[in-house]
Amino acid sequence: GQVDTLHPGVLRLIHAAVGEAHRGRKSISVCGEVAADPLGAVALAALEVDSLSVAVNQLPAVAQALGRARPAALADLRPQILRQRTARAVRA
Repeated sequence: GQVDTLHPGVLRLIHAAVGEAHRGRKSISVCGEVAADPLGAVALAALEVDSLSVAVNQLPAVAQALGRARPAALADLRPQILRQRTARAVRA
């Protein structure tokens, strides 16, 4: 079966990669399905991913979702995302 891009294990790996990149003073970018999903983009922003690469047809929805997200809310969302056990729980 295919792994859900919002599975907590995937998000924890992304979070770990972000931490290592930032400790090395490097930025990290994510592209693909998770970046093009408005909910995925918000999750990635909460995990402090520096940039996203999004297909042009998905850009309006992703930009709208990110535009509604406030920095303090993203910071609060990060631990909530990381403690979930299923993709369904992340999406809730």
